[in-house]
Amino acid sequence: MVGQITNYTEIKNYTNLLNFTSATNSTANLNSKFQEITNLARLYKPSGCIGYISSKLNNIVIVICEQYLNENTTVQFLNDTKMYYLTIINYNCPNMIKSIPKKKINDTFERILGGDDYIATAGHCDPSGIPSDFDCYLDPWNSTDNETLYYIGQFADSFLEPIDFGLINIQNKNIEPIPSIRNMNSSKYPELIIEDVTEVSSNGAHLCLSGYFSHVKCGYVESLNGFASIGILGLDGDSGGSIFSYKQRSSTCKFEWYTKWCYLEQY
Repeated sequence: MVGQITNYTEIKNYTNLLNFTSATNSTANLNSKFQEITNLARLYKPSGCIGYISSKLNNIVIVICEQYLNENTTVQFLNDTKMYYLTIINYNCPNMIKSIPKKKINDTFERILGGDDYIATAGHCDPSGIPSDFDCYLDPWNSTDNETLYYIGQFADSFLEPIDFGLINIQNKNIEPIPSIRNMNSSKYPELIIEDVTEVSSNGAHLCLSGYFSHVKCGYVESLNGFASIGILGLDGDSGGSIFSYKQRSSTCKFEWYTKWCYLEQY
């Protein structure tokens, strides 16, 4: 197999840069185990954990917040997955949601990210699960107005499976949707203009997220199964933000949306 790879014309010039390691777990075996673990995650619904197949480690990885390790659902889930000899990584995940201050509501004109009178977000951001039964407001990170929320509209629909996805119908006519990503920590590029959407098709791709509490931070895709990125540990409250790649020396980017803490496939 190594010989077949190094004989490719596209690879020959880079063979001195490559290092090959024997993999003990086949892709088919890992995919089968991952599906079984996914079923356990659906059964127990553990909190604060994500999971994916790591091609680098040749194993299934579970990343979990230390704060949830002693919860019954998490304990049961981890106990039942011991037989798979997973790689477990613990993180200290601060809960930022409790620090969101209460603000008054304002109907004045405001620009937000969206298109065709709808905004895409994470489905679990809709706690009611009933279309048009939950009001949504704009509260941008680094907002200069610390006292006001801006009404957007209500959820048109939301799902947890097979994709954690929701649509908010923009009902406030004073809201103007614009295709951009907030990046206020940068004085040079405070607003990133979205040029197109993109699909991540390879490990090692460089991606960034823009979240309410994390703001903008970047990392590299470690796995396409379950979608996970090194260096991008989102915080509670980041859900629904954009995942994007950017062009060098440019303020334009391509994006996807960011989901968090929703069963194993969304890890």
